[in-house]
Amino acid sequence: MADGATTTRPVVRRLGTAALVLAALAIGGVISNFKPSDETQQRPFITRGGPEATVHTRSFDAKVLGVRGGEVIGSAGYVHESKGVWVIVKVQLTANHEPTRVFYAALRDGTERIFEASGRVTQDGLGGRNLQPGIPVDVEIAFEVPTEVPLDLSLRLATDSLDHRMDGMAEIGLPITRDDLTKWKSDKETMRLARPTWAGSSPSASTSPTSTPSPGTSATSTPSSTTTPKGTTSPRVTKSPRVTPTPSVRSSS
Repeated sequence: MADGATTTRPVVRRLGTAALVLAALAIGGVISNFKPSDETQQRPFITRGGPEATVHTRSFDAKVLGVRGGEVIGSAGYVHESKGVWVIVKVQLTANHEPTRVFYAALRDGTERIFEASGRVTQDGLGGRNLQPGIPVDVEIAFEVPTEVPLDLSLRLATDSLDHRMDGMAEIGLPITRDDLTKWKSDKETMRLARPTWAGSSPSASTSPTSTPSPGTSATSTPSSTTTPKGTTSPRVTKSPRVTPTPSVRSSS
């Protein structure tokens, strides 16, 4: 009786150990199935906001100022027609703590498809300007999307054009409707991208120092022009013709 009990105990221990091993493997498999992939772990940190919101990222702030569209866009002396629709987004960018550049811009549609900024036109607003901390800059970015693109559309912005792993990214909803896309598709007028400008500056203000003088300078310029007539005193030297009567007197004598 004792011999039978002693022989069953090692068997029970082995079965218990095997059960524990199987349970550990099962739990490990469950955990591995729920473990996020490397792509998920290294995905960008996306900060989302609506059309009226200022979205803050680690490197920069972004705010959409407006959208427009059409079928034709001009760039570098060439006219580019679209089989879909050109969408131009005006956005204000501000660096946060140090100078930075925004190289990546894309539109995300309602089915998660991504349309990057067009390479068919010159995009001065992407990467070409160093953003200084606290100084907002207004830029325009052009995209090309199908006419029947699924809505809603959102703008995505990031500092790196290729590697977005663990990077900050802004995503801003755009107030674009189906009627807007239909209307833009029928608009044949050639659009052009505006050059990046400091926020609040206007073309008249930037060109006024070179094209038109200030009121003070115009006032001083008029006296300078009026002083030149003072030089007309030189015609008074023409008093010399008054000497011409002397020959006539001689003739009379």
